[in-house]
Amino acid sequence: TGDCPLVDPQIVDKVVHQFLEEDFDFVSNNFYPSYPYGLDVQAFSFRALESAWKNVQDTELRALGPFAIYYRAESISAANIACETNCSHIRLVLDYPEDLLLLNRVFEELSPENKHLISLDDLLLLFSSKPDLLDLNKMRTIVPRTADMNSFDEILPKNLVQLSAI
Repeated sequence: TGDCPLVDPQIVDKVVHQFLEEDFDFVSNNFYPSYPYGLDVQAFSFRALESAWKNVQDTELRALGPFAIYYRAESISAANIACETNCSHIRLVLDYPEDLLLLNRVFEELSPENKHLISLDDLLLLFSSKPDLLDLNKMRTIVPRTADMNSFDEILPKNLVQLSAI
């Protein structure tokens, strides 16, 4: 989406590859987040979207898009792709002025290299060399979602497969 300017095409490729090769209805990298917030990727089938349209009557849920697909879904097959290193504490989405400060600094730091694409590896290297950059928006915390959160588990797809980093 427009508030996620740093989505890594390599991550998109991983999600789409799993979606196409394994014939899942829904593949994501944020059912159990391990990628930075703002590098979320989801791929889903028309069948899953159609099922949500037919079965989810709540207009607020429908407005949330993909959430309506997997909300208490029992008939869809879904998979989550994990990141090799848990980076879910990093916020790379544009919702607040502090986020814009961080994103501007990221582009300033990485643009001199004439990079047309900024990868997750580029970002992690930047943040390891300049960890203070993450202080720019750290007050905008990310609510962690973990496998032991019962309330979240209740809404996950019943047939969710957890995949290792690929």
